[in-house]
Amino acid sequence: MARTIFEFNGFLLDSGEQRFQNDGNDIVLPPRVFAVLKVFLENPGQLVSNDELMQAVWKETFVEEGNIRYCVHSLRKILGNGHIETVPKRGYRFTADVQAYTADEFIRKFAVAPVEETQRRDLSIRVEPKHKRIGFAALVALGVLFLFLRVPSGGEDPPIFQPSRELQYDRITASGRAFFVGLSRDDQHAAYVVHTEDNRYSLVLHNLPSSSETTIIAPQELQIFNIQFSPDGKYIYYSAHNAASRLAVFRIPLYGGPPQMITDGLAHCFSISPDGEWLAFYNRIPEANVHELNVCRSGDCSKHRTVTTRGDGSGFVIWGASPSWSPDGTKLLSAAFSKNEDGGPARHHLIEIDLATGQEQPIAAPDWHSVHQSYWSSGGNEIMALVREDVGDPVQIWRLKYPSGSAERVTNDSSDYREFRPSSDFSFLIASTWSKSENLFLVPVSDPRSAQQLTFDVAGSNGAWGIKWTPDGKQLLHTKANGYQTGDLWRLNLETLESVQLTFDKDTLPLSIDVMPDGNSAVFSTNRTGHRHIWQIGLDGTNLRQVTPGDGAGHPEISPDGNWLYFSAKGLWKMPLEGGEAVQVLAEGTTNHRISPTDPTKFIGHYHDPAAKEQPYKLALFSEIENAKPRDLNIPGRLVEWKLDGSGVYYVDSSGESFSNIWFLPLNDTKPVQITNFSDQIISNFSLSPNGRTFAVSRGSAVGNIVRIDLRK
Repeated sequence: MARTIFEFNGFLLDSGEQRFQNDGNDIVLPPRVFAVLKVFLENPGQLVSNDELMQAVWKETFVEEGNIRYCVHSLRKILGNGHIETVPKRGYRFTADVQAYTADEFIRKFAVAPVEETQRRDLSIRVEPKHKRIGFAALVALGVLFLFLRVPSGGEDPPIFQPSRELQYDRITASGRAFFVGLSRDDQHAAYVVHTEDNRYSLVLHNLPSSSETTIIAPQELQIFNIQFSPDGKYIYYSAHNAASRLAVFRIPLYGGPPQMITDGLAHCFSISPDGEWLAFYNRIPEANVHELNVCRSGDCSKHRTVTTRGDGSGFVIWGASPSWSPDGTKLLSAAFSKNEDGGPARHHLIEIDLATGQEQPIAAPDWHSVHQSYWSSGGNEIMALVREDVGDPVQIWRLKYPSGSAERVTNDSSDYREFRPSSDFSFLIASTWSKSENLFLVPVSDPRSAQQLTFDVAGSNGAWGIKWTPDGKQLLHTKANGYQTGDLWRLNLETLESVQLTFDKDTLPLSIDVMPDGNSAVFSTNRTGHRHIWQIGLDGTNLRQVTPGDGAGHPEISPDGNWLYFSAKGLWKMPLEGGEAVQVLAEGTTNHRISPTDPTKFIGHYHDPAAKEQPYKLALFSEIENAKPRDLNIPGRLVEWKLDGSGVYYVDSSGESFSNIWFLPLNDTKPVQITNFSDQIISNFSLSPNGRTFAVSRGSAVGNIVRIDLRK
């Protein structure tokens, strides 16, 4: 398909590069929203029917028309009023004046000076952000914002524009389905994972100088992450689940070949020593509440030893991070957290660990809220790290002088950087950007294609951390997060779609909602006092009170008879709702537990099984009165809801990076049945209606892309 650049009211859309900008600033659109906008721009002033949009954007996929409404609502929020006209019962009309150009036409029209064909490589056109909505052509002449041009080898069209920052950005992917990234030690290759629409994973090798790409692992079922290049550049190591769903480490020749399993049973992430001989990784021992830092031989994980451990409320940042090696291979750099003796949240910081002795030393750094993956420079005098500066902030990339501790922020945008790899000389980095916003949907159990969208936020998160129906089925209580660990409790009227905010707390987020049987109040978990406890609130927002005492509690659930409050706090507990002492039900902790609607002594819970030889984290069926081992349900994920007759459970699979679905598992040992058939958007939470006919679902697009950031000024 021919490449076209569309311009309207200061906006630019490049159909070839899949890029969208306003005044030179990149705007990340979910893939379907981008596709809808492209259809509008290809048909300016014309009626585009719902059927035409369905055919152009969703093709053979069966989706509800609410998906179109969501895309249009998202575009209206971004573009402002006056761009998209609704034609009732027929479709939409894009009313703005649209100009369309080929790449050559765009260059000839907007270049400050004539551009010779031999000059097109590495040429920048300068434009200035619009002021008081002056015309786009005038912006070009004023010359402040970079529109970066590059002609790749092979005669491909060049990218047209680039974000307006001091840093130079070069987007490697634009599909929204690229996750996790690795960088070779010679800075010549990047590798990344693609999650396909049929729920498979491939591994792509990208040559940075030429931009050529090779798929070295064709789409397959095992989820791939934590990509590491061997120091000699001959192999790519990665983590994946093996056939028994247990984490394992594999390696594959640089340009493809049969994968070789190095070892299984390692934690989520690992790193390779500078000489290529050792792997460093964390291990979590839940029953002892201890984190280990381990090393083993890279060929077969022999000579395994524990370097150091942390416990008693302190540990390592394990999920999505690995220890990194000093240039001489004698130390490990780790993101860690330490118990706060004042009883507040744990403090996050960087530490260096002597590989021979296990001795820890703190690294001077600002008082960040949290720190994740970090790397030493090749000279050992700098550190680059993923950092969340404060509650509610996105994860950004920082640069730290070692050992002085002076720091500066490298990136400064609203993206969450999920992963990154710096070049050997810190002159550029390859990063994985990730964005996600959740909205509320009603999904009929018997006809999921007739889903109805209830909220239309393009930023923020509705219901991801808690969602629950009122007993009469007329309202939903849900969390609404506006940043990391910040948000409040809201009530949504399903007849009028009117929303009412119930809590007004700063720098905290309510979790895990349940509604009392009388429908007058709800319970939820919050750390609004510095410790997480169960609180109760009236559905009109009054009578807020703390329910649980002690050091902390979470995951509240009301028993079906309305007599007991169940909660997690160093085990599973229950306490009478009318008052009285709490009683321990299980010594082992469970999360996301759900009590059977027909037998209050039985419940489903997510727990850690220390005796498990394969996957230790499980969803299992428990009995409060029978002294028997929990029954492993052998299903993925954590989110479950009982069918009202107690015959089975609905659950959300958790295997997808960019989409997920609801399944039903009968408890009579038959196979699971897939309920929904979504090919986009992640389900973050769900709740079954009181009549058992409809799911309330928190669902949103997870957009991942790979970008190169040049740090030279």
